[in-house]
Amino acid sequence: MATQNDQQPDECWQQFVASGLVEKGLRVEDFTSPEERNVEYSKDSPKLALKALRSVLTPDAHRRLSGRWRKYKYNAKNNTTTLTIRKETLSKLKAMAQRTGLAEDNYELLFEYLLDPNEDLEPSKQEVSTLDIESGLDFEARSEKLRAKLRFRPHSWKHILDVYEYAFKMGWAACKALHAKKRTVEARDEAAKAFADKLNGF
Repeated sequence: MATQNDQQPDECWQQFVASGLVEKGLRVEDFTSPEERNVEYSKDSPKLALKALRSVLTPDAHRRLSGRWRKYKYNAKNNTTTLTIRKETLSKLKAMAQRTGLAEDNYELLFEYLLDPNEDLEPSKQEVSTLDIESGLDFEARSEKLRAKLRFRPHSWKHILDVYEYAFKMGWAACKALHAKKRTVEARDEAAKAFADKLNGF
């Protein structure tokens, strides 16, 4: 029995249908009969639509469509996409990950590492670089990428870790000394900027 939530419009499903991924993934032989190809599913919720399609598709075709939908929904929710490469290229990526000390299963981090412009580029070239795009990595992953970049400079990395520790201790002490009512987002951002300016010598 379908619940009220099952019948609610689903924006992600509408985008999935509008992109043509339902039709592109189905062949004539996937339908139980030619007359069944006109089944209406575009305006339904995903649960009701897949239920309607189950009655007109072969079991294998319905499994493929359901899997394609789950994958699309996961990518939309997590802002990811699927990249198809040859096995030989994947072997090279794994070798590069091992050489740089990056996790072999985190290819997003490895790609960010490879796409990061070299620091010795001329300023004029850096300004027009098409690679100078905001990274999607979180703070921890960016730190791991930086460590891989500085793998031949352990003293530099140690200094960075010292800065992290110093910043944490300074923030801890400042928070304890500040009255609870003054611990606002604005106060935090101002303190962080002042600390960064201090590190930059301003």
